[in-house]
Amino acid sequence: LLIEKDAAYEQTSYQGLFHFIRYVERLKKVETDFGEAAVAGAEDRTVRIMSIHKSKGLEFPVVILAGMGKKFNKRDVYGRLLIDMDFGVGADYLDLDLRLKSVTLKKQVLKRRMDLEGLGEELRVLYVAMTRAKEKLIMTGCIPEPAKKLAALGMQEGENGWTAPDGMISFLTRSGAGSLLDFLLPAWPGVVVTDASSLRADAVETLVKDRWRQERLADYGQEICVPAWRDAFAERFAYTYPRDLSRLYTKTTVSELKAERMTEASEGASALFSEQREAYIPRFCVPEVKQSGAARGSAFHRVMELLDFSAVPVGSPQTEMTIMVKKSVEDFLRSGRMQAEETACVAADKIGAFLCSGAAARMQAAAVRGDLHREQPFMLGLAADRLRPEFPHEETVLIQGIIDVYWEEDGKLIVLDYKTDRIGQPQELVARYRAQLDYYGEALARITGKQVKEKLIYSFYLDQILECP
Repeated sequence: LLIEKDAAYEQTSYQGLFHFIRYVERLKKVETDFGEAAVAGAEDRTVRIMSIHKSKGLEFPVVILAGMGKKFNKRDVYGRLLIDMDFGVGADYLDLDLRLKSVTLKKQVLKRRMDLEGLGEELRVLYVAMTRAKEKLIMTGCIPEPAKKLAALGMQEGENGWTAPDGMISFLTRSGAGSLLDFLLPAWPGVVVTDASSLRADAVETLVKDRWRQERLADYGQEICVPAWRDAFAERFAYTYPRDLSRLYTKTTVSELKAERMTEASEGASALFSEQREAYIPRFCVPEVKQSGAARGSAFHRVMELLDFSAVPVGSPQTEMTIMVKKSVEDFLRSGRMQAEETACVAADKIGAFLCSGAAARMQAAAVRGDLHREQPFMLGLAADRLRPEFPHEETVLIQGIIDVYWEEDGKLIVLDYKTDRIGQPQELVARYRAQLDYYGEALARITGKQVKEKLIYSFYLDQILECP
């Protein structure tokens, strides 16, 4: 999951660890459910890669014990200072006059003791690894010059391969083991050394084909035409799907869908004027705004989230409402719930105008009843063809978003979305966000099981409540 979030972060324009941490913090706030990383169980039809210690107590149909030729880690044994619970400390002897260093007898004893204890632990680990398989155990390991290695282990070459002289592993052999293979090979009833050239790709391919033919003949008692199944495989792999699903996504957000639709809608529009010329304001005629639209919108949403609607003085003049908003914003800044950059983007008179509206009075009544819900995250699954006609109906796309505010009246729900867009005509704002409000309404209906009777937009720029039919 962390790698997935890191990959998404790399697609943004930000760089560095600091911004990545802030990015994850924002995701925690916006996304309530990241899902869980897939953790396969012992009975799942999957391949699990784990250490031998972690596999203790588990069983699997097939176990592959790999890397048995790897050398044991004996770094602790060769340390400058050895410590034992029973024998104490063992150190080297330093002759300062002759400037010589030599190993003391006590350190040699501790070294041998620690070496044997480590080998005993490796034997126990090997036992754990070899007892995890229910049906088949496959053990692999690589060693250079295998004949020389087997001779060093005290094994002798005979008619049936390399074997231990008496069929037993001596204490000297066990105590000198440097890898798990050193424990296993002397106990094997006949080790055969094979030239590596026999493991070439063409030889393996021939063996696989022969084995496949034998199994098929045994099952069906008839001859198999190799070119026939080869052609069948080629036909299957050369199959092309009838539809292009390269643009099919499994998860998206309401904001991304809105931006995509706005882009599509504006592809055929004029670069200078819209269809309603009186509603279009050229960019060079708009006063310069220091704050970005996204920052301004986030600041307004944050204030609306933190305001205590149950204490709003409904019915007061707009000037008093504006003063109340300013004091509340100052309190949010002092308490650390808002940053200075956010408060600089807040227009208290605009929020004060909203608090004088009928929607604010309805929100206050809902807050007193305990039915007011703000910044409600959701995740909605829709058939893919609802987003794009070319997508298959059987595929599901997850849509994620956050509902600004909703409340309940007479057993039915009212959804309200705040907008700070600079726009000329109310109808344009409704057309732009109608689909977004529809998603909100459908999500709430599924989550609560209640009917959504009203979907509203409040434009802080127009100081107006708009209905989305």
